[in-house]
Formats: sequence, C-alpha cells, structure tokens
Amino acid sequence: MQLPIQQQLLTELDNEANRKKYRYLLIDNLASISELDFMHLDNMTERLGSNAITTVLRPDLAHSPEACPQLLNIAKPHRALDDKIIHYSVIQATLELMRTKRYICSWFVSEQPAEVVAELLVQVGIFIGQRCQLSFLPFHEPFRFQLLHESNQISALWLPSILNFSDSYYYLDLQGQLKQLKRPDPLPAGIDLFMSEPAQLYQKNARHLFQLYLSWQRYCQQVGRTSDENTLMRVANAYLNASRRGLKHSGDRALFTLMTLRYGDLSSHQRLQQAIDNAINAPGSLADEFKLVDKSSFLDLSQ
Repeated sequence: MQLPIQQQLLTELDNEANRKKYRYLLIDNLASISELDFMHLDNMTERLGSNAITTVLRPDLAHSPEACPQLLNIAKPHRALDDKIIHYSVIQATLELMRTKRYICSWFVSEQPAEVVAELLVQVGIFIGQRCQLSFLPFHEPFRFQLLHESNQISALWLPSILNFSDSYYYLDLQGQLKQLKRPDPLPAGIDLFMSEPAQLYQKNARHLFQLYLSWQRYCQQVGRTSDENTLMRVANAYLNASRRGLKHSGDRALFTLMTLRYGDLSSHQRLQQAIDNAINAPGSLADEFKLVDKSSFLDLSQ
C-alpha cells in the first residue's frame, strides 16, 4: 500500500509531459545510510546498473568523488519508473527530516542526459555560492534548499529560473510535505537573479539555523506548542533580527532568536533592550545579561 507522498510523486514523475523526459534522484553521499538499506548506493547500482549512476563532482570535494552527490537516472524518456525506488526513497527521506545530513535530496525531471545535468548542478552551486561570497553552495541539501525556496521571495520565479538543469524539481520540506518548483517556459525576459540580503545571511549561517530550528521544535514539543509550515521562516527571521540588532556572537544570536520566538519582540521592553545593548558592546554576554533581568520583564511581553 503506497503512502500519499509516494503516490503524489509517482503521479508527478509519470505524467504525460514528464514521461517524455529523464527522471532523476539526487542523493548525498556525505550522509550515512546502512548498506542493508534498499536505497544504499551499492544496491541502487545493482538495481539500475552502473551506467545509471553519475557522480556530481562538487568543486570542494572533487578530490574525494566517493563523498560527492550521486545522480541516479531512475527512468529514461518513455521508460517506466521503478515504483520501489520511489516508495523507499520517500520513506528514507521522511525518516531523515530532522537529521543534519540527509541522504535523499530531491527528485527531478530534465530533458538533459546525466553527464550534462551533473555539470549544470555544479554550475548552479557555483552561481548561487558567488552571491553568498562562497566558492560553492551545496544548494541540493534539502534544508538549504528550503531556505532558498522560502527566503528569497523577491520573485517566485527566482529559484526555478536558476535551476537550469531541471524542468520540475521535487523535495520534502521539514514538515514532510512534497514541494515542487517548476521551471517557467519560456524564461521571463530580464529576470533579476540576485539574492536578497536575508537569503545570503541564511545560507552563510545554515548550520546554526538548523540547530536553532531543532531547539525550537524540542521546546514546542515540551510545552505543547504546535509547529507549522511557517516555523522555519519564523526562526530565520528572528535570527535576522538578531544580526540587524548588532549581535555578533553566535551564542548571543542563538539566545536572542529562541527568546524572541518564545516571548516576542524583546526590544519593546526597555530593560531587555538595555541587556541587548550591553551584549552588543560585550559579545558573548547576553545570557549573563538576561539573568540579571527580572522574569516579569519577559512575561510582560507574552501577555
């Protein structure tokens, strides 16, 4: 019996338009997976054949091809999809939602053969990386990709227009929902492909944001708060506020983010704003500054 996500993905990848193109699965070899797992690369190589596996040579990992992402050609044009690969890849992706490294990155459709797609994947990583002052951005990592998808909303066409290797791109977000980005055809003339300042900040601090997201999720579970599809951007926006306030220490930014999510606008209370100002002048001291503040100051915000 197929789960709803499996059926949804199968329907998308095997619709009339997509059936005429290549269907791919992208996996990240930096993530660990049991050799006994159906989706392990060795098992996929045996099932699909070695010619169906193409290494995506990340510039920062090109010296270790075995650590690079692997592109799996799961169906050629006009060929049937392997239902089991879709079924178990979705199960694996669902199990990994809260992991730092996720093995299953995405499923996508392309008119291009694998060797061309692999090169285009690298070019996109370099293109986005340059806009973040990074040599290469591993945008294929699902958490980073969701940050890109949700944070740079200057134009809804921004990200799908950059994904020049894909006609339709699918990934699981942190809520376990299947998300799709469809490349516009034709591409709009004169689209501005720059990244917003918040989007750049989020990518540079993606690891911190993921840990903050996990911390906030744990807190919500403890107190019975509900989480929804907007939770990630609430975490990211609170972190952005910490940066814009002038907090430079990572611990100060993290504490500011979590306390903002818990209580609200900290700067609206004079005593809390004073504590923040003191930490700006003495990086790393926000926790000590907050300890000096009467708890009623925080409670005033949440009422």
